[in-house]
Parts: sequence; structure tokens; C-alpha cells
Amino acid sequence: WMAWPCDEDQWINGIDRARKAFANVASAIASFEPVTMVCCPGPEASVEALLGDKVLILSMPLDDSWMRDMGPTFAFDCDGNKVGINWVFNGWGKFPHDLDAEVAATILADANVPCVDSALVNEGGGIHVDGEGTVLLTESVQLNVNRNPHLTRKQIEEELMRTIGVSKCLWLPRGVIDDDTDGHIDELACFVAPGKVLALVTDDKQDENYTILQENLAILQNSTDARGRPLEVIAVHQPSPVVARVAVKQLSVVRVHAESAYVRLGGGEGELSADGHLAHDGSLCQLLCRRADPLDAAADALQRVVHQLVEHLPEDGLG
Repeated sequence: WMAWPCDEDQWINGIDRARKAFANVASAIASFEPVTMVCCPGPEASVEALLGDKVLILSMPLDDSWMRDMGPTFAFDCDGNKVGINWVFNGWGKFPHDLDAEVAATILADANVPCVDSALVNEGGGIHVDGEGTVLLTESVQLNVNRNPHLTRKQIEEELMRTIGVSKCLWLPRGVIDDDTDGHIDELACFVAPGKVLALVTDDKQDENYTILQENLAILQNSTDARGRPLEVIAVHQPSPVVARVAVKQLSVVRVHAESAYVRLGGGEGELSADGHLAHDGSLCQLLCRRADPLDAAADALQRVVHQLVEHLPEDGLG
């Protein structure tokens, strides 16, 4: 599931360029699994012309295009039946969201997937699971007064256990400075397999995020997952503030951890994260950054879990 760019103010390099990039990403993903593009009513014909016949189109009103955050989280109940979690979406506690708040329920109805409503204010980018009972999350998002001021850490953990079936929550304190999401975990760390985590770091002590990222790294290196295994932590160095590109990489072993996801550019102004990605069976759509050296630290770390480069999308990236 993806959402077509609709708000011109969000795309400083032009919404047409952004739409072409979205079409390229959707086409790449459609080679591995079905893709549905949600778009505002009206321009369906022009959207279809860019997407082709490999991508389905679903019309509904939108405020923005961050499907990973506003869309449902898919899970399986105790009987193995697929369900969708409908979190409360409040625009990250700061942006217009009345239309986007209805997207998850609308998608689940269209897909004929049972809806599990939750009173937790949450976004898809605020959690990351290993598929075996462990979830990564941050205090700066889940415990933020702009999201869940009435809930304790224990209450949030209990709701995550009820909705997505996790048994262990691994908390990181906060994300990078000037991150509009207040510190989404998808900017900081992610499972690439059970027991194996990519973590954003920097060795530059002058970097304003140095202390934050080193603290996060230490927590992960000293943590175990829901099955008691020490985490294998692979450091991914924070890219320089340069133009990003999207590449599709071939993986030897990757499990599908979520079906509602979106490839996104991380960090605040001047900061990029290399952790935003969409995992498929056999592929990884990963945001990488161009640097002066041909194989930067982020790409070098990813080579440990990524094998063969399949296809490069245009370097326009996400606009």
C-alpha cells in the first residue's frame, strides 16, 4: 500500500518529480508483490498513466502521502487469520490529519481484512518488529505528550501485546535532532532478521546526534530479544546530507515483517537516515545516499545482509 503525493507544499523539488519517483518505487515493489496506490479522487487517469497496469488504484481523500505512518499495521491472530490494526493517527501530533486518520479503516474495509481498533496514538514508523515477539520503539514518540500523555510505558506495552502480539518491547530513548516525527524507530534501527538489527550511528563526536546514537547503540548491544537471544547489531553510519537514491537489493534471507510500509527519507533538515526500507521475501528496497566514495559506510554495512544489486531506480529519489 502506498499513497500518491497530493500536497504540493510537501515537495520542494516539485510534486511531478515526486510522483515519478513514487511510480518508480511502486513499479519496483510490484515485481515482488501486489501494490495498491491510494490517491485523491479526480486524477485517477493520470495516476494510472504513470503507474501502468501492475499497480491497483484506490480512490479516497488524503491530506498527505505517508502511508507507512497512517496506514494499518497487519498482523495475524491466534488462529492465523490476518487482521489489521487501526491505530489513532493524529498527524504526528502537529500536522493536518483529519482525512489521513480515516485511511487505515478504509483500506481494511476495501481489502476485507478484519479491523482491530486501538486507542493508542501510533504510526507505522514508530514500531518495528522481528516477527518473533520483539518490537523496537522509542520513548520520544510513544510517551510524547503530543501522542499518549495519559498512558504509562506499561500501558503502552500491554496495548502492543494485545494488538500485534509482541512479548518484549525494546525501548530507545529518542531519535535524531530536528526529526519531525519526534524520533521514529524507522530512522534509528530495524530488524533485518530475528536477532539481527541495523542501527544508525556516527563516529563524529562533533555531530549533534553523536551522544544520542551512541546511547541507542549501547542499549541494543546489551539487549536480548523475546526468545532470549543477544542481538547482533550491525552499525550503519549516518550518511552525509547529500542527495539520496533508492536501490532494490537482493537478500539471501529476509522475512516480511509488515505489509503496510513506505520507503522514506529520514532525519531532520540536513540529516539523512539509511534505515528506512521495505522488506519483501527475497528483496529489500533500501534508501541509500550518494557520497564521494563509491561504497560508503552504510552500503558496506548493508553488504553483510544484502547480496546482489538487482536494479537502480532513477536518482531523483523521493524529491
